Amino acid sequence: MLIASDRPEQILKVIRAYPEFEEIYRQVFGFRRQIKELMSMFSDALKILDANTTKYMIEQQKEKIEQQEKKIERQEEKIKQQREEIERLKARLAFKEDHESDKPL
Repeated sequence: MLIASDRPEQILKVIRAYPEFEEIYRQVFGFRRQIKELMSMFSDALKILDANTTKYMIEQQKEKIEQQEKKIERQEEKIKQQREEIERLKARLAFKEDHESDKPL
């Protein structure tokens, strides 16, 4: 029943029984009078949270893109090495075929 009622007689009954709650009631009713300010503060807090969330998500996407770019670079380097190896093998094969055709039967 601490803050469940806004009837003055019940509030007085609680405060008489528990004087330490008086300040809590004052704060609660002060907030109720300042609802627009509270809503504005809440709205501002949500805007900040949204901005921070957006910033975090962008940072995460940038990091993911950087990782993918590094992976692509490694794959391109591997492909380049494989192509070079293929060219070396083709050259060896061509050399071998040329020299085998020079041999007498």
